[in-house]
Amino acid sequence: MNPQIRRSVFSWKNLVAAFLCTLGIFSMAIVFTLHFRPLYYFDIDHLDIPATSGYSEEVIRRNYDELIDYNSISGPSRLTFSDFIMSEKGEIHFEEVKRIFLNIEYASFVLVPLTLLLGWATEQKNRYIIEDDFDSEFRMTGKPLPTLQSMDTTGRVIYMNTFTKSLSSTIRIGYMVLPPPLAEQFYEKLGFYACTVSGFEQLVLAHFLAEGYFETHINRMRNRYRQKRDTLISCLRAVMPPEMTEILEEEAGLHFLLRIQTQADDAELVQRVERQGLHVACLSSYYAQQEQAEAHTLVLNYSNVPEEKMPEAAERLQRAIFS
Repeated sequence: MNPQIRRSVFSWKNLVAAFLCTLGIFSMAIVFTLHFRPLYYFDIDHLDIPATSGYSEEVIRRNYDELIDYNSISGPSRLTFSDFIMSEKGEIHFEEVKRIFLNIEYASFVLVPLTLLLGWATEQKNRYIIEDDFDSEFRMTGKPLPTLQSMDTTGRVIYMNTFTKSLSSTIRIGYMVLPPPLAEQFYEKLGFYACTVSGFEQLVLAHFLAEGYFETHINRMRNRYRQKRDTLISCLRAVMPPEMTEILEEEAGLHFLLRIQTQADDAELVQRVERQGLHVACLSSYYAQQEQAEAHTLVLNYSNVPEEKMPEAAERLQRAIFS
């Protein structure tokens, strides 16, 4: 084999890509098996579980479905069975199982697509990805997801973040991490710009980070926002028809998605909600190509909603959508 071809085929980039693709294929196969409900339903009949447990097949299926939904990457944060009583040790066990399942699903649905996205960026010169990671600290379940910039080995990701969301809106401090070639151009062409943030604020923030106070603050705020999220979700589930609504991505950031079955288009949906004194956005408004947009899905931010007002807000939202 030609040495140049050999170097191309067995380059570390190709080896990493091959490994990740293989990992993705195995992970997808596992995820498919874990969520293949007919397999569980077959076991109910084959093992004659109704006869040995004393529960009807309908009850067992319903609780199986709740367990499968809980273990999915978009499932609820806490497991509750409609008909079964669960001990504290049992709850801990299912939480540990969910963490394993989430790691597998992460490899399938997050790691592989991100790798493909990085590959897209390397196909052409001067093609970059801007990663705006403004609320990554507020992942409610599992370990924090690695940034795209941390996976980038070719210098194609521009990483941006801010302390406005994590600390206070009055702290107007953000930062950007440039790939080395772009950093050189920045200092060469834009180095004369003066920073608008006072040096005192920067020094105080640096001390706050170095002493570990920021991490303590984030843990405290994460618990606080998790409580607010759970309160709002409970209020929504109390008033929304379950067969026509679905809550998604409640573990990601300070917002979650509410998918609705409705004939109204997204523009009309937003107008209805605004007439009830609420402000929401539709997921479709974030798509560059509207023909690929997912319709009838609301993006609900709960960070600035007082808990005592959440029941009323949920009722107003229900009236706006279904009245």
